[in-house]
Amino acid sequence: MAGDDRLSALPDQLLRRVLHFAPAKEAASTRALSRRWRSPLLRSSGGAVNLETRLEEDFERVLARTWGEQRKSLEASFLSRRNAFVSAAQAALAADGHVTRLTLRVEFEFDVSRWLLHPDDHKRDGSPSQDQDVIATLLSHPAARRVEYLRLAFEGRVLRSYELFNDAEREIARKEVGEYTLSLGSLPWETLRVLDLTSCRDILPPAAAVVFTQLSSTRLRHCTVRLGALQSLIDAAPALATVHLESVVIIIIAPTDDVSQSSHHASRGTSPPTPPTEVVLRCPAATVLVLDMCSWRGNNQEEAAVVVAVEIRAPKLRYFLYRGLLRRFAMSPRPPELARADLHFFQPCDKNGNKYPRGRREHQSDKPNELDPHRNLVMLWQFLQDLSSAKELKLRVNHLEDMAVLSEAGRVELLPVFSNLDRLELQGVHRPKGKSAAVAIANLLRCSPVLRHLRINLTTAHHAATRV
Repeated sequence: MAGDDRLSALPDQLLRRVLHFAPAKEAASTRALSRRWRSPLLRSSGGAVNLETRLEEDFERVLARTWGEQRKSLEASFLSRRNAFVSAAQAALAADGHVTRLTLRVEFEFDVSRWLLHPDDHKRDGSPSQDQDVIATLLSHPAARRVEYLRLAFEGRVLRSYELFNDAEREIARKEVGEYTLSLGSLPWETLRVLDLTSCRDILPPAAAVVFTQLSSTRLRHCTVRLGALQSLIDAAPALATVHLESVVIIIIAPTDDVSQSSHHASRGTSPPTPPTEVVLRCPAATVLVLDMCSWRGNNQEEAAVVVAVEIRAPKLRYFLYRGLLRRFAMSPRPPELARADLHFFQPCDKNGNKYPRGRREHQSDKPNELDPHRNLVMLWQFLQDLSSAKELKLRVNHLEDMAVLSEAGRVELLPVFSNLDRLELQGVHRPKGKSAAVAIANLLRCSPVLRHLRINLTTAHHAATRV
């Protein structure tokens, strides 16, 4: 049994499927395992190229301490290593021939901008500067023009620390995140099906109109994106079924979303136009929409997130996840085929990110949208009303008492009817004394005439404070 080569007995299709998910190094090393894995047909048919590198040194800091010939030598050595990576990546693309999956993953400890050699920030049309961008170089390779799955992930020490130490119940607090700029015009628009971006700091519209006819899923994680640019991407993909935004800073510059006007005001030292209080996000083909710990800002100079009402136009939506502060959301029209909604509302914070003590909130008149209990109550039930067609609902709130509708007149006005709701899961924190939490549960049950599965997981306020 020990001498049997069972891998050789596997069909080519199965072996190619295994190689499809393996990083380049591991895929190459598998040639030592079996004679069949050495087949040129098998290797060239994998279709996946995974490019990974790690930048450990703080090159900018070292460079700042050197002068003259030593500085030139350091710069030459750094660029030589960078160019060697690009050359090796191009060789990997050329060797595969027909690439359908392309991943570029870069881990770094400090600044990565010199390694990337960004286009000039002021050239908003995406035209290259004197130095060529690494990402643009790889995407322009002929073998990459038929890519179906594209993943660009730049993971620095700041991002890893954020994930390790960040409060799980707080929206992303930074004004701007991301390391690279991506032009939509550089993407393989004819074949691209999945776009997965981590740490993208801006998305630039193409010089000419393009249509991503095959794009069905896009995921942005720890990115900064202008609302207009995000909408341009969605509008250019008529079959975009999945829109996943995780810890994304969404910049609302002005109703026109004109970047040049914003830059003009910054250079003149004048204040940019006041951002709109209501915005629209259109996802006409989306069946899955995830808004997870995202922050909405007037521009990247704002000290705090913008209080904005969001109207979502996603008539085909079947799954919706929202995790963040309670904001005024509206579904227009309400999605009739919604199968599941997951909602997790955070406790409001001040501008420094400190959570407001519950007992003080109603006295903070400068934050009426976040701190007025009645306004929050209305927003929450209006939000739920727009999701009333859901078959499954998972709801998590920090203070269950805050959603209790105590008066009969209020119940008539606010409580929706979940006519399709079959399964309800409720998580939250409540005070050990008082009946408001029980009223809130009764409100939900009153709304759910066909409910069959109910799961309630509650924690007392005292216990929650001890855990924190």
